[in-house]
This record gives sequence, C-alpha cells and structure tokens, in this order.
Amino acid sequence: MIRILSSPLLVLMMLVAPHVAMAEGRTVTLGYFARGWAPYEILTDAAPSGIAVDLFEEVLPDSITRNVDLYSKPRELLLSNEAPIYTRLEAIEWVPKPDRFLWSDPILREDSIIISSARTPLIYSGLESLEGKTIGCISNYSYPVIEPLFLQGKAIRYDVNKDILLLRMVKQGRVDGVAINKRTALWLMKTTPSMSREDFHFAEKPLSSVWLRFVFNHVTGWENCLSVVNRKIQAIRENGTLDQILSKYQ
Repeated sequence: MIRILSSPLLVLMMLVAPHVAMAEGRTVTLGYFARGWAPYEILTDAAPSGIAVDLFEEVLPDSITRNVDLYSKPRELLLSNEAPIYTRLEAIEWVPKPDRFLWSDPILREDSIIISSARTPLIYSGLESLEGKTIGCISNYSYPVIEPLFLQGKAIRYDVNKDILLLRMVKQGRVDGVAINKRTALWLMKTTPSMSREDFHFAEKPLSSVWLRFVFNHVTGWENCLSVVNRKIQAIRENGTLDQILSKYQ
C-alpha cells in the first residue's frame, strides 16, 4: 500500500516548486566569452557590451529578465535541458549537433573575407587567385575553403594569434593578404589609432558566409517564446534598428 505523506514541509515544497521553475524560466543569461569576440562580445569600462549584447537586449520578450555573464566555455552552458535558460549568438555551422538546441531565425550575415593592402590589392575571385600567395591566418583556426591550398603547398599559411596582428602584417607588407571576419576587421580599424580603412582592400567575394542567430538550451516550454523572439528579429531588421546597432561597430 502506498502511503501519502502530508507533512507541512512536503506541502510547501509542492506549492513552491512550480513557481521556482517559472521564475527561472523568466531569466535568460547570455553566455559571454571571457576572452572576448570583437565586435560581438567586448568589454567597455569592464562591462560586457558589443553587437551580441545589443541584439540580446532588443529581441527577447519584454517580460524576460536579461542577464549577461562571462564564462571561459560559454557554449557548454547550452548542454543543459533544465532551467536556467542560456543563449549565445552563434552560427548553426559552428555548433556540433545543432539539433540539440533551440535556434532563432537568422539575424545577420557574417562574412569571412580576404583583406590586403590598398597599395597592392589582392583580388580574390576563387582559390586560383590565392595560389603562390602568403595568407595570414589565426593559429589553430580552420579555414575549410582555402585549407586545400595550404595542404597542397599552393599557398603559404602565416599564423599569428590575434586579429590585430593580421592587419599589422598587411600594413607592413609581410603577407599578401589575410583571412579575417569582416566585422572584426572594421571594428579594429575603427578603434585602433594606427589603422585606417583607406589603407586596406576588402575583397568583394567572401571566403565564406554564415548567418548568426541566437541559440538557446532546450528547456521545456521555452520553444513557445521563440515566435516572439523571431517577430522581434524581423522588426529590428525592417525598422532600421539592426542597421543602427551595426553602425556603432564599423
């Protein structure tokens, strides 16, 4: 025979538990790389800022409490299927097994491009245009489109560990071009006194393109809020808010 306990403590736990879960569901935390990801995740006066933070503020339902925290491995927060809810600005192509998570509609396109010196522009039109060239890259980063050239010895890969060093190598004439995210390059040129956009040539044809969107851990019930998020994404793209946000970082 099953005995039903009716202690005051048990009754209190049963009454409180659903409300605790609901309270947790109304807070969403943007997991932010502690090392930064300019211009999407940057520190301004020691406070998190950047494109990702601005978009996070704009597209969540108004009733949601927003929180931004720095983590060394923020993507791991998405693995939990229980509250609290975490999110990041990501591309589906960057995340292993993306079907495990909840994704918003696309927000903006991220292009990886070849940047070279304005004095000696490297016109990228395809892999053949990079043959015999020295291309600056970030150490330990994978560049699937141009990797075959490096493996076959048809182009030279020159690695550094920071994006700003890529641009400095271009200015110093140490490489023919660099592979870099376009928005990152624009931000560095805007915020680095020794850099001027006029010193560089931006290839019109991108190496690769992905769409950035918000990804959430798969907490039960949160998928019902995605329609609101998606409507707000559409609104900021149509009413000029997205363009205003991006203009601050380029």
